[in-house]
Amino acid sequence: MIKLENLDEIKAKIKTSTDSEYILESLKANEKLQADRDVMLAAVKVDGQALYYGSKEIRNDKEIVLEAVTRKGLILKYASHELRQDKDIALAAVKQDKRALEYIASEELKQDPDITALFEEEK
Repeated sequence: MIKLENLDEIKAKIKTSTDSEYILESLKANEKLQADRDVMLAAVKVDGQALYYGSKEIRNDKEIVLEAVTRKGLILKYASHELRQDKDIALAAVKQDKRALEYIASEELKQDPDITALFEEEK
């Protein structure tokens, strides 16, 4: 369990930590952290799952979402609707985990040659 620390200490620790469990537990417990862009960017670089705890604004931040899906493609599910239609994001997510295809918000993008080519490579 996380001991109570002041918010600045937690932010500093998240920005330098590689402890995924600490990061996720800290984010889960504090809405201010969930909305802090620098904290969230550092967190998704360690564990893409951190996007799950991100605020609405964070889930619509292309840089943060791209970092998250590069590490955990299925986290695309928690990106904003707008970014689930972004080709760069979709490609990164599907490259990391082919199952992320189901979370792409655009049928047209699901049929994009660059994305379908990722499935052809398996054959």
